[in-house]
Amino acid sequence: MQFVVEYEIAAVILSLAVLFSFFRKKLVNTRLTRVFFLLIIEVILMSSVDLIAIIMNEHITKESLCLCYAVNILYYLLNADFSMIFYDCIRTSLSGNVRRNTFHRIRYFVPISVISLIILSSPWTHAIFYFDSALKFRTGWGYLLMYVSAAIYLLSAVYKI
Repeated sequence: MQFVVEYEIAAVILSLAVLFSFFRKKLVNTRLTRVFFLLIIEVILMSSVDLIAIIMNEHITKESLCLCYAVNILYYLLNADFSMIFYDCIRTSLSGNVRRNTFHRIRYFVPISVISLIILSSPWTHAIFYFDSALKFRTGWGYLLMYVSAAIYLLSAVYKI
């Protein structure tokens, strides 16, 4: 599988520029500024961990297999969290103070909880990703579930807008 690292490098650089711009102004500490800050940090971490994962996946050995699984799990968990944080940012910007009843909390956390469990089980189930016998990175049968989870949050954000 051929990976394009230029997009990840550009994402880190642009996110750092946004982070710098974010802190140039004196901001009021509101929920929206905290969620937006979390969104910027999420993008920086996700892109950085993806760069590390790409490098490690290309130079994998039997000895580094567990570490490669750990780094890839971290990347996919960050990737799954992104759409949830984006939804939270949209929801917060539109409604200000976010209050959730029990039903809303369950609805909010079910997609991320399910996909996180699937990601964490990937070393054994090969659901999201795995390394074949030649130590090549492969996506698994549940890889599209990441997109389903993201779509739930993104469509919820569009609905809120």
